[in-house]
Amino acid sequence: MSDYPVFVATSSGPLGGIVTEPEGELRSAAVILEGVGGRRFGVNRVWTRTAWALAHLGMVVLRLDYPSKGESGMTMPSARTEPALLECMRWFRDRTQGLPVHLVATCAGALPAARFAAEEPDLSGLTLISPHLRTPPPEGAFIRPRRMVERVLGRTRRPLHAGTRRAVVAAARRAPTVAIVGEADASLRDTQALREMAARAGVRIELDVVPGMALHGQATLPSQQETLERVVRWVLAAGKSQRVALR
Repeated sequence: MSDYPVFVATSSGPLGGIVTEPEGELRSAAVILEGVGGRRFGVNRVWTRTAWALAHLGMVVLRLDYPSKGESGMTMPSARTEPALLECMRWFRDRTQGLPVHLVATCAGALPAARFAAEEPDLSGLTLISPHLRTPPPEGAFIRPRRMVERVLGRTRRPLHAGTRRAVVAAARRAPTVAIVGEADASLRDTQALREMAARAGVRIELDVVPGMALHGQATLPSQQETLERVVRWVLAAGKSQRVALR
């Protein structure tokens, strides 16, 4: 297994990332997306360790620093995250053609992952971790003032985001899709609502609830370990499901 750095040219400037490659034959590909302000390694290198675990399954894995973070510090100050991420994922798929790809995303990474899934012809699965399903928050300089206003006026709960719902359901029509959510996560109720809505449309979304724990932000060692183990478990299950479907 090897890690090597990449710089991907986007319309907003270069984004830095790491590609992890297994030894021997490549069986499939994966992309790991963080939430707002994502870094390629995660808390206590949880995404690094997840990428290594997936590489041991024969997967080549991309993980990125988001615009203005880490090695992506040279992007334009006004850069929007989602377009740059989509360009990076297309770059990666140009170099991994012929391999099925599994998308893994946490929190606000759910929206770009699901939108990319809609255009990916060889999707093997979508795994969401404590997905943010409500209207995406503003980026950059607007985040802190918005939070200050919410503290003064009282926090308002933004509505469920129709684009995210449609994108996740569309991905679930085509490939195994799971949401891994902690029992103590604020996103659990929204994820349950999305699952029920999809079921009424005849679409199955798996829901994996971790008892007595919050996974959002992977803030504790147990949540980091649960995230890693459950991601690997569901990626394996999705790959087996896809192979059976092709027979």
